[in-house]
Amino acid sequence: LLVNRQKALGVARTAEAGFRDLYNSISEGVFRSTLDGRMLSANPALVHLNGYASEAEMIADVNDIAGSWYVKPGRRAEIHALLLRDGKVSRIVSEVMRYKTRERIWIEESTRLVRDARTGEPGHYEGTVREVTDTVERLELQERYEKIASVISGCIYQQRMAPDGTFSIPYASAGLKHITGISPAEVKNDSAALVALAHPDDRQALVVEFLQSAATMAPRSGEYLIRT
Repeated sequence: LLVNRQKALGVARTAEAGFRDLYNSISEGVFRSTLDGRMLSANPALVHLNGYASEAEMIADVNDIAGSWYVKPGRRAEIHALLLRDGKVSRIVSEVMRYKTRERIWIEESTRLVRDARTGEPGHYEGTVREVTDTVERLELQERYEKIASVISGCIYQQRMAPDGTFSIPYASAGLKHITGISPAEVKNDSAALVALAHPDDRQALVVEFLQSAATMAPRSGEYLIRT
């Protein structure tokens, strides 16, 4: 019995060490906080995200998550209401402020409400956080492009040349369909269909213009005939 107990303790210690290694090395922030907004624990990724040098410094400083973290007033109350109803939330996006630097960023969090095993009363929060500022800014930029494209008669597009010399159009506004009869989806991976529309007398010069622009990273501007 003693041997089995020692073996079980050894397995438990190994499992705890493995969890601690994962907790310390995972790229997402991992946290535990009280219901009233005090930070109980934070892994190195979350400490770094908030501009602190250590977990101890962050825990000592963070005692009002609702007021100091979320930009939108009442955002934590909204999330708490969801947690009370569903027990967890996944991939909730919010604008927050890094605690120490007060820089505004966007984060995605997944959180669960941990209840007391005996009474069932809400106990604390546990969850993960990752920064998604770049993603949100790209989406906002694309939304602005779409708004601009919707009020002009032309087409806004982005053309890309691959290392093998082939062209594609990752983004084109709806004006492309109006002008050429070809939808943006048809040229997203290969723009050959658009090149084929160019009048034979202009096609070669058009290709040369794009190749020169790609080689020199210089803007191009030109006129050519197409056959729709």
